[in-house]
Amino acid sequence: MTLVDKKLPKDMNFFKRQEHLCHLTILAGYFCVLINFVALVSVWVGIIVPLQVDYTPYYYWTHYIIFPSLLLASVVGLVDIFIRKENLPLVVKQYSVLLLLVFCLAFMTIVHKIALVLLASFVIPIFISTVFSQPKMTRNIFLISFGAIIICTLIIIPDISERIPPGFIYVELVSSLGILSSAYVFSRILIKYSLEYHTMLKVSFDMQSKMHTMIQSDLFTGLYNRSTFDEFLSAFINDSFLTKETVTLATFDLDNFKAVNDSYGHAKGDQVLLYFSRLLKDKEKPNVFAFRFGGDEFALICKHLDTQTVYDMCARLLDEVNQNASTILGVPISFSCGIASFQPSLKDASSFFNAADKALYTAKQGGKNQIVIADNDLRSKGKDQESASPNMDQDGNK
Repeated sequence: MTLVDKKLPKDMNFFKRQEHLCHLTILAGYFCVLINFVALVSVWVGIIVPLQVDYTPYYYWTHYIIFPSLLLASVVGLVDIFIRKENLPLVVKQYSVLLLLVFCLAFMTIVHKIALVLLASFVIPIFISTVFSQPKMTRNIFLISFGAIIICTLIIIPDISERIPPGFIYVELVSSLGILSSAYVFSRILIKYSLEYHTMLKVSFDMQSKMHTMIQSDLFTGLYNRSTFDEFLSAFINDSFLTKETVTLATFDLDNFKAVNDSYGHAKGDQVLLYFSRLLKDKEKPNVFAFRFGGDEFALICKHLDTQTVYDMCARLLDEVNQNASTILGVPISFSCGIASFQPSLKDASSFFNAADKALYTAKQGGKNQIVIADNDLRSKGKDQESASPNMDQDGNK
């Protein structure tokens, strides 16, 4: 059983997810270099050699396969190393991978000189930029790609003028720019709906977080409620069986609380409950959880804390109540407390709770305003600690 964290992460680890997208894009870059290498080797084996196309092996392999593949793989590798820097801003990593794509496409266009096909491929960085959901970034990549298409066209014109009719390269240029512009428009639409969807998810997540808190909490005091106590206690016990980690339970009962209500009114009783709840809330840590069962009954579940440590914490709490409550509330209050650490002999959550509750009952019967440790802990701690209260002397007497 897995417990839900006391505070759910509001950002849902957004930075890590965006960073992961950058690394996935780099991985796709490596894959594309490999695919390009395999495709060009296949063209050589399946087309150029059988059809005896006018290419020398040296020229084709160096100009189209080896040199481009090595250069592209090196550039992708350098960008990969660059974006792995821990202190690098996320936006720099995002721009790095997108500009890498633009560079690779421009390089391939200049090397292979297949204008219409490769010029149109500049839409790829535009669409990939949408995963980052930043309209300004998509616009900038569009403008960079727009300029790259024009520059690449001007560079390859002298080499392809013999293969296509005069002026047709400009038709390809205009067509490619049109495709790129259309891709930009569609990308902005995708980003718009992506941001709206993200906003809806965030609102839904916040509502679920609030509902989850309400379900787990006692609405009056803000402490965890009884059902959450049962859930946590069972889960911690299961963990203890597996990991042998210490789990200690302290149960509390306000002494003579009914008399406070009868003598001072329920409004004063509510003040007492809220005062004690705040004291318990202040004790909460990542491994300490405070609960209200209902009425004047409370509990602390402490992970990784032994009986003596929890006893000392509760003793300080009782001292604080005895010394300050009368001044703050205008009425003297105290509490009784029972403490038990989980032992394998207790078998389950019910037995564990009953051990602490029995110690609490002993404290109530023994005069109240004291802390008692459960019998199973007493036997393991020795005869000199058979009972406990915050006013014990070295002999164990009050």
